[in-house]
Amino acid sequence: MHSEYAQTCRARFKAKEKEFFEMDFREDDFDQKTFDFVNRIWGKSESTIIELGCGSGSWTKHLANNGNYVIGVDFSFSSVKELKKKVKGSNIETIVADIEYLPFRGRFADQIFLGWVLHHVTNIGRSVNEAARCLRAEGNIVMVEPNGSNFFRMLTHKIGILLSKGMEKRLTSYEEKPLDVPELCKALRQNGLNFGVFPWDASERTIIRSSLAREYSYAVNFLIKVNVLILKIYSAVFPGILGSSDLIVVAFPNNKQESAGIVSL
Repeated sequence: MHSEYAQTCRARFKAKEKEFFEMDFREDDFDQKTFDFVNRIWGKSESTIIELGCGSGSWTKHLANNGNYVIGVDFSFSSVKELKKKVKGSNIETIVADIEYLPFRGRFADQIFLGWVLHHVTNIGRSVNEAARCLRAEGNIVMVEPNGSNFFRMLTHKIGILLSKGMEKRLTSYEEKPLDVPELCKALRQNGLNFGVFPWDASERTIIRSSLAREYSYAVNFLIKVNVLILKIYSAVFPGILGSSDLIVVAFPNNKQESAGIVSL
């Protein structure tokens, strides 16, 4: 009975999240520093890459460089439609699909990329299971997420939820929250994946996102900039995973022992 209730709640939350992104597929921001780090990890070209949660394609066109074949996957039809309008290339395809039920055969992709995606999903375990199923034995999964182990990050998220209740354009989606790091680590281990966790600062993305969303008032944009400044101070006071605004998690199959110096945690 409890399991059925949990599944019903997840389905309801997922439906609200999908509705949010169908109506507001926000112009996703691209972060060059993060992209350069991801490229160093992958270190090879002409790979088959699945980009999960591709949104409107800001990352897709960069992932398709170096002869890579990229398949962008998103559950929002509006986002995929926007991606098709602005990103062209014979080595880019798009699919409207649920991250928890991917339409690929096993061991299909060399690399899988999730850029600020998992903190929106209702079932991290199922999502990781699907990504692991689609990954080739020598590949890896790169995930970039807001850090749920950062106390101030969690606090500002809760403030954002409160502010959103009185706003026509929400600051957060319905299911969005900083990543539950222990939950992700558990899901990776259960799927036979080694992984490394890198503290990361991509707090400027928040400023870029707010500047793209012109519906926000000057006061809200000012508060967002103050939030980013405090995040940077917090990171300086608490270096490492506890203080970083974001995390980069790199996962790879247990039979792959070396991957850019990454150590299993």
